[in-house]
Amino acid sequence: MTWDVLPEAAKFQVDEDGSNEIHFAEFLKIIEAHKANNNKDEDETDTLEAFVALGGAPDKTGGVPMAKLSLLTEEFGLEVGAADLALKPSEDGLIDYAQFRTLMS
Repeated sequence: MTWDVLPEAAKFQVDEDGSNEIHFAEFLKIIEAHKANNNKDEDETDTLEAFVALGGAPDKTGGVPMAKLSLLTEEFGLEVGAADLALKPSEDGLIDYAQFRTLMS
């Protein structure tokens, strides 16, 4: 692989031995980092889709009703409550996106 396909900043992170060449082991590290980044994006998309499906908004506002989460845990036979999950619903019983994302990770 030649250097001209990589951004300047990446060259310093990739070429561990300073040879100005990308060896196979260095190439594998690039691929692994790329896959990890893509998986992170996919996980975020999946989490947002679940949040919206349960009542939240696509712009991450609003929330998921705690009652709905409780019903889901019962349906799946999980013996877990809000206190067990350290969730703090709003006054109107909603779990915001940040808490939902933490719950899903």
